[in-house]
Amino acid sequence: MNAGTLSRALVRPAGSAWRTYIKSLERSPRATKSCTSVIAALAGDALAQYISNSGKERWDYDWARTARLAVFNAFMGVLGHEYYLRLDGKVMPHAPTSPPAIASKLVIDQFMFAPTCTLLFYFYKVVTEGRPSECVPEIQAKYADTMVAGWKLWIPAHVINFAFVPNRQRILYANVISIAGTYILSRAQAGDFSSSKAQQEGHHRSTEVVWDGVASGTIGSVMLQRCAALQPLAAPTKAGNAALRSRAAVPRPAPLAKGMGAPAPQLRRSRATVVPTAYQGEGKDAPAGEQNAAAAAGGAAAGVKSLSELPTYPGDFVRRRLITFVGIVLGYSCFYLTRNSLTYTAPVMVADPSLPIGMTEIGTMTSIFPIAYGFSKFVSGVLGSRTSPTMLLAGGLMATAVLNVAFGFSTSLVWFCTWWAMNGMLQGVGAPCCARILTSWFAAKERGTYWGMWNIAHNMGGFLAPILAGTAAKMYGWQWGMFAPGLVGIVMGLLILLGVRDSPEAIGYPPVEAREEKKGDDGKPAAQESLVSLLVNDCLKNPYVVGLALTYFFVYVVRQGVTSWFVFYLLQVKGVADAGAASLRVSGLELGGLFGSLLAGKLSDMLINNSKGGGGNVGKRVQVIIAYTLGIAAMLMAFAAVPASMGWLQWATVFMIGFFLYGPQMMIGLCGAELVRPESVGASQGFLGWVAYLGAANAGIPLSIIVKDYGWGAYFTALLAACAAAVVLLAPMINAKSYVQIKNERLAAEVKAA
Repeated sequence: MNAGTLSRALVRPAGSAWRTYIKSLERSPRATKSCTSVIAALAGDALAQYISNSGKERWDYDWARTARLAVFNAFMGVLGHEYYLRLDGKVMPHAPTSPPAIASKLVIDQFMFAPTCTLLFYFYKVVTEGRPSECVPEIQAKYADTMVAGWKLWIPAHVINFAFVPNRQRILYANVISIAGTYILSRAQAGDFSSSKAQQEGHHRSTEVVWDGVASGTIGSVMLQRCAALQPLAAPTKAGNAALRSRAAVPRPAPLAKGMGAPAPQLRRSRATVVPTAYQGEGKDAPAGEQNAAAAAGGAAAGVKSLSELPTYPGDFVRRRLITFVGIVLGYSCFYLTRNSLTYTAPVMVADPSLPIGMTEIGTMTSIFPIAYGFSKFVSGVLGSRTSPTMLLAGGLMATAVLNVAFGFSTSLVWFCTWWAMNGMLQGVGAPCCARILTSWFAAKERGTYWGMWNIAHNMGGFLAPILAGTAAKMYGWQWGMFAPGLVGIVMGLLILLGVRDSPEAIGYPPVEAREEKKGDDGKPAAQESLVSLLVNDCLKNPYVVGLALTYFFVYVVRQGVTSWFVFYLLQVKGVADAGAASLRVSGLELGGLFGSLLAGKLSDMLINNSKGGGGNVGKRVQVIIAYTLGIAAMLMAFAAVPASMGWLQWATVFMIGFFLYGPQMMIGLCGAELVRPESVGASQGFLGWVAYLGAANAGIPLSIIVKDYGWGAYFTALLAACAAAVVLLAPMINAKSYVQIKNERLAAEVKAA
């Protein structure tokens, strides 16, 4: 056989197979891409298992792992088809291979969709392996390394993909690249590229999470070998899982502070969990209760049950708490970016002749949102009581960010309304999660100050939303008014996962305030209460929580009444020239709210600290709320009395209204958190938020009817009546005690009686 004959014998089958693939792609693109993704998963996993075990005399092929990958990749092949079509159709379709287009697609792919799909894969992986409880620890331990490893492979690969590969071949290209990456990493793990045993062992350790990164860079590619080195080839075991959770753990002494005495027994720490060294040595999972006992060992060694009993906080604790606090402030600010993006993108959408969108359609979307948002605050607050607040905060933020991006890819009113309603349903997770984290990290004596500082996230997000969304929409088209907040939300969600922790116990410290473990009649830990029980017993049956909820209703009537109607009042009554000038005169509302909420929290902490344990902590905060509410009423009357010619005084009056208004808004949530048990904080915030947005809804049509039928004087009378109702509801609570105070008093009485 000559060279020409041999060449034709090899090339013809390949050419025939390629033509068959192209025809199949034309007939059934989704099914074809799904099949190629499955084939790539089968081939890549078989290759990885063979190379990883090539030095063993006998080994068993893990068919279950291959099957899991194949099922997941069948889904990802279809999703990748839809994703690439919309990516090319929406991102600079007039110049799809220009450097700006390639860069934009690369940013969207690697920093929005790839992180989201990596999270999705981790959820799928741990659930199908039968260990869903380990989802959060596994993500916290490996997510960052996975993404970095993926970027090393997929950023250069996708530069080629977006520049040269036709759209319909991109899934196949990604399949081939993922198999090649799998081969290289498998050889590295086997030590073929290392010159010494030590180097081989180093390769084995370093490639554990790089397996995950092979496929983290693309939606449509097979996610090959995410499991290959993350677990033994045999079925998962408790011993293997314990080793997995602690692979990054480094022994370190328990944190010390001045006056704490000798170091506590050593704990072994990982990013995700703190477990006793003895358990890890045996390869067992530490029970949750004993994990907490071990975490508290640093305080117990010096005879303290909480960090509040120490003269000063440990330096490492202060640093980690600061990271957590900054994370939730920036995270909740980003919720406002993804929440207000449509407000500042809508004018550009209305002006776009290619969109069948007018003011009526925009009004429809904006009417759907508050209904969904108010309901979601209630549901997420109650259901979130059983979920990691950090995971819920980050996941909720990234989900709202993805919905913003999906909104930008849409062109019909049906999809616009669908995405925006879903966004509203997810926006409510933010505040309850932040409340739970704040109450876990800050003691009562300082909580008001930090709660007030956290509350500036509302103002920060409200300030940045028009700058980011409005500018992006104006410069690059309305789609980027949605894409830009979405991109920021994805990145911030990842940072929250990396830096924020649920509580001090999660990093090995005792709680900031002593907590009593609830026990049953037999002396054993009591069973967890149901979510309905938490809501009913701690919220609905607590008269103070119900009173705060009704107060919140009236505060939000005033807040929404001010923000929705002041501009119209200035135009119709004060004779301001246009809407721009009227908006300028009410622009001080958010700025005043920032200062007012900060001072309200500080004042309430000062009252609590000066009382030296006398009186109720919640009552001290309620006294501040009453004073602020009276201030709102005084400033409303002043605003109505200021002459139209004194624009600067109107601005100053609005500033003071914001100053007094945002203090009660912040403090009522704080009081609601302190009145209930720690596990019920989310439920109380959800309940309060739901009632508050019922009040906001009643500031729309009812106030418009009052203005239309009875005039602006009746409008101000209604707002003043709402302030009076709030004061009446708060009056019985001026001596209310927090849950922690009541619990400590009960324990002291029991000790005294004994």
